[in-house]
Amino acid sequence: MSTERPVLITSLMPKLSRLQKGSEVGIEYQRACVKSWLRTGFKVISVNPAQEIDELKKTGYEVEFLPSQNVGAPQIMELVRVAVESRAEICGFINSDCMLFDEAVRRTAFIELRQGGVFLLGERVDVSPESGASMPSWAKGFDLFLFRPHDLIAMKLYSGYSPYRLGDPWWDYWFPLVACSSGLKLKRFALPVVSHIDHAKTGIIPGI
Repeated sequence: MSTERPVLITSLMPKLSRLQKGSEVGIEYQRACVKSWLRTGFKVISVNPAQEIDELKKTGYEVEFLPSQNVGAPQIMELVRVAVESRAEICGFINSDCMLFDEAVRRTAFIELRQGGVFLLGERVDVSPESGASMPSWAKGFDLFLFRPHDLIAMKLYSGYSPYRLGDPWWDYWFPLVACSSGLKLKRFALPVVSHIDHAKTGIIPGI
């Protein structure tokens, strides 16, 4: 597996459910999210258990699927190994139900990351499922991480153990803190770079 394109890694949900004005739009919304990632220039990789991959392939999403070694959501360090093995210059992780503002990422992130030693964090803005308008406050936490896999190798971050899986409460704080403690410089976008349809929260803290 090798690519010159930047790679975005996620774990798509086989049965994403999202409502807009009372109507179910889960599959259409997931497809729109994937298209926003592709439009930004990313090659997209989704890491899932084998049984989920069989179901996801029926949707026609333009992504490469890799089987997870775990049941359920993949471990964060499993995603790190996928990033390293992609041999891409730039990689990122994104929560699967987030849409990218592609111009913001292209203008700043790719240029900054090529300087090396930087770990970029992106926050989201929630969108009302009733009105479609952006909601007044930013979500707490981060939904997009961009980095150079070479930096993770240099810091030996890819060989560690992760107590967190993608989507777990606090994983989005643990991962950048590990990167920072390994010597990478944390930077965040000045404004949210992803949007997300608001929905009932499943985590143990607000905003997850």
